[in-house]
Amino acid sequence: MSVLSPPAASMLFTRLFDVLNDGQSPRLWSFVVTIFGDLAQDENARISGSLMGALVARIGARPEALRVALHRLRKEGWIESHKQGRSSDYALSHWGRAQSAQASDIIYAASPVDAQAWLVLHDPANKAREADTRSHVLTNSASITLRPPTGDDALVSALDASRAVPHWIQHKLCDAALLTACRDLERRLDQVLAHRNLIADMPALDRMVLRVLIVHSWRRVILKAPALPPFLFPETWRGAACAEKVGALLSALPPTALDGLATEATVKKV
Repeated sequence: MSVLSPPAASMLFTRLFDVLNDGQSPRLWSFVVTIFGDLAQDENARISGSLMGALVARIGARPEALRVALHRLRKEGWIESHKQGRSSDYALSHWGRAQSAQASDIIYAASPVDAQAWLVLHDPANKAREADTRSHVLTNSASITLRPPTGDDALVSALDASRAVPHWIQHKLCDAALLTACRDLERRLDQVLAHRNLIADMPALDRMVLRVLIVHSWRRVILKAPALPPFLFPETWRGAACAEKVGALLSALPPTALDGLATEATVKKV
């Protein structure tokens, strides 16, 4: 049970919400995807409609907005609904779970493990060449990849931390907007970390909403960055520092069982 008084816990949540979001609620459908990906990615995990309503209500979302978001996610194949009497439970679809798992490999990674990449020069006259979704395009005839092509129709050069990478390549892979977003997120994470000793004393529902907000904020930055070794990024890239701070906060906010959250949400509603 929280040792913070309800008013103090509510004030702390509001403060940290404003820090992470500038007081603006995230896009609801995207936030709901993060809820499932962080709290209910297991195959048998389901979130009741009432619990989902309680979670998104903490970010200021109205029930009608949640209905629209859930309808969109069902239509796009992200989630499935399961009738439980007069209410419904929701779960990731097989496809949605696969997408979440793929993103999780990046979101929850402590740091990139690959120490090498390859610069690939293609024949610009070869219009029939199939695009490689694993490559990061630099120009119409050059790309960087973690898995070099095996054919003989391209020139491949190994890259590692011992060789300086031109600045134009670094900034092509990680532009000014992404650098700024990452620095801004690090500043926000530092402010949340300053309250680390108190967040464990918040009610479970608020802790989990805060956890999802942290994951969501990090997700919006790191999934825009190419999955490449750090030496290919500008020196001002703060991705590794953010990953460490996100990890520290998530350790302080371990997931709460959905059944326990549902019980708290029901008690709170009554």
